[in-house]
Order: sequence, then structure tokens, then C-alpha cells
Amino acid sequence: MSQDFGSGSSSSGGIHERIGPSSKYERCRILGSGTFGEAWLVRSIQSNRQYVVKELKMTSDSSDKDRNAAFNEVHIIQRCSHVNIIRYKEFYTSLSASGVPLISIVMEYADGGDLGQLIKKHRLEKQFLEEGCVKNYLVQITFALHYLHKNNILHRDLKTQNIFLTSTKLIKVGDFGISKTLSHENDFASTGLGTPQYLSPEICCSKPYDYKSDMWALGCVLYEMCALAPAFPGQDLARMVVYITRASYKPIPNHYSINMAELVKVLLRPEPGRRPSAKQLLDSKVLQSDIQKYMAYINSLPEQFRKNSNGSVSSSDMPAFQMDHLETAV
Repeated sequence: MSQDFGSGSSSSGGIHERIGPSSKYERCRILGSGTFGEAWLVRSIQSNRQYVVKELKMTSDSSDKDRNAAFNEVHIIQRCSHVNIIRYKEFYTSLSASGVPLISIVMEYADGGDLGQLIKKHRLEKQFLEEGCVKNYLVQITFALHYLHKNNILHRDLKTQNIFLTSTKLIKVGDFGISKTLSHENDFASTGLGTPQYLSPEICCSKPYDYKSDMWALGCVLYEMCALAPAFPGQDLARMVVYITRASYKPIPNHYSINMAELVKVLLRPEPGRRPSAKQLLDSKVLQSDIQKYMAYINSLPEQFRKNSNGSVSSSDMPAFQMDHLETAV
């Protein structure tokens, strides 16, 4: 779910309406709507902070699958505490104005839009993203994936529209609607889900898949940041699957370095066993300088940007293993 859908009509309430337990939030504007329900930008009456409330309609037509997906998203996001993952605040149930049961998820608002919007802007302006910026975003997304995978969570729908930006230049991975928790790190999932252009070869071939499928999607995101277009475009799904399973894509523009082209290449290897894990990618020499710059930036942020979900500062000390340092620095 993108946090900025554009305009949409409201079925559950109007602007300035107070919602939530004890009417603690005020609606500011609708961010988007669809069959799932609506997403609203809201303001906390107490703190004046902005949040996103995702209201999921549980109508008589809603299947058990829909209900399970809603609670799955709540279960996944409330487990996560990482600076590069959209922060969960709370969830509650209520009734819409028309009496439809709602499950509402309150989460962090990323005020810089999503990565898909940024790429579209650069495409329209015919201006490439600078390589340093691309690598910085890659590092942040990879930190998020490392955290998820270490906690046995597959994202399963990583794409530019689910990667959000903040005004403080932080990346936030979100939308865990179809994520899956595995029982252990060697477990495999078998349900084919996700957005077609980002599907891995193993999913296209109806094979079991694991964390390496997320790494393929990361390769697609990296390619898109460089080329300002999808690696596997088109509306013909059958043809797209052929290109995906062969890892057949146009080279990224020569505006970028050989190292960048190699990063795309290793992430988009058809054989999952030959793709790097998130940890292996973060350990690669080519990203060490960018990782150090990012860690220095995290430490330079004002205190309010380094608080965990309980409001306490969690990054006063720098543990030896820098990836753990990010897990509570939110």
C-alpha cells in the first residue's frame, strides 16, 4: 500500500472527523482508497504528530483470506523495530459511518512520498539519480531486508511503491499485507504472491522460495533506480515470465559504474542460490564506504528521529555490529 495514493472518495468519514480510541486522531486528508478500504493521513490530538491510518473494510463479502491478511499485517508490523521499516503504533476495530466493521492500523507517516514517485519524477525530467544516492537507498533497503530476514519474515511484495521516503532522507520499507513469517531460516514458502514485474524466477516457475526471492525484488528495485524503468516491463505476463526466468533485461545506462552494473547482475541471477543474502550484500566491499556514511548520518540525526516506539533513545552507544544498531534507532 503506497502512503500517497492520490485522490479518492471517502466512505467512512470526513476531514476533521475525530477517530480512534477516545477520538485521539483527527482526519487530515485521504491518501487513497480501493477495495481494501481507505488510507488516511491523520493528526494526533495529543502530540500533533501525523500518522497514516489504514482502514480495512470487513464486509460480508470479505473472505477469511482478507481477514487473515489484515491481521497478518498487524502481526508482522508490530514485531518490527528498525529505523528503515515503517513503524507500527497501534490498531483498533470500529464501525464505519455505514455500519461496516473496520480494522484500522495506525503507522508512521513517511512525508517524502514513495520511491516510485521519485523515479517517475526523474524519468519525466530525464535526469538520472546520482550513483551515490542510489547506493545510499540500496544500503538502507538492504538493512531493512536483513532485519526482516533475520527475524524469519519474507516481505514478498518489495517494490518501489512500497518503499517510502522521509524529509530526513531515510528510507522506510512498508506494506506487509502479504508478508509471511517462516518457522526458521531454512524454511520455504510456496504461495505465489507479489507484483508481476518483481516476481522472482522461482515464483514464476511455481517453485518453493525463500529470502532470496526478496533479494531478486531488491535487484529489480535497484535496476529501476538506475534505468528509471522496470527491468521486466510489459503487460503480457507470459512473455514477462520468459524474460524473468532468463534474467533477460537491458543493461543499465552507462551513466553508472561497472560496480553498479555488477550489483544489479548478482541480484538478478536466475538461480536463487547464487544471489547474495542481505548480510552478504552488506558485507561486500563495494558498499562499505556508503554504509559508513549512512551510519554516521544516523548518529547525527536529532534525538526525536532516533527514538524507538516507546519514545526512549536507543542509539547512544554504537555496538560493534552496526546492523543491530539500526534495529531500535527509529
